[in-house]
Amino acid sequence: MTTITDLYGTPRLLPTDPVMFVDPGSSGTGVAVYDDLTALGPPDETDRWAPRARTTWEQKRAECLEWFERFLSMSTAKLVVIEGVEVWLTAKSMTAATTGKIIKLARLVGGMECICMIEGMECLVVSPRVWKAQLPKAAMKRRVRNVLGVSYREHEYDSVAMGLSAQGRL
Repeated sequence: MTTITDLYGTPRLLPTDPVMFVDPGSSGTGVAVYDDLTALGPPDETDRWAPRARTTWEQKRAECLEWFERFLSMSTAKLVVIEGVEVWLTAKSMTAATTGKIIKLARLVGGMECICMIEGMECLVVSPRVWKAQLPKAAMKRRVRNVLGVSYREHEYDSVAMGLSAQGRL
């Protein structure tokens, strides 16, 4: 079985039955569902949410959570793994912290956790440090393409990569 460490540093065994990996963001959110984590192919299902242009952050958050709830209700996943929020000591991360983007992202993650609870779905929040460290987005996309030979839309890449990392393939 595959092990992953949650946001609090607790190692956790992942089931082989369907697991959904979620990369949340107000500029787009990606999901990837692996029906069996021991199978070494691409995820069985991916999707993404992208916001409408010129909407407020609160509207984006509400739209994303509505989309996530619909997707979750149609999914066969037994566990949802969501990328949590982490502040790095880099200029980009510090800017996100001082502009409030980190707080907004934390609210989105919390909303997703709440939806999972309401739906009776087990949820696990993981640190980006656990699955990708500081791997830049472009390098991560190249790794996904090299491992699977498949390209994905923006925001789906990270959720697919989270699953590959859980399999020890990233």
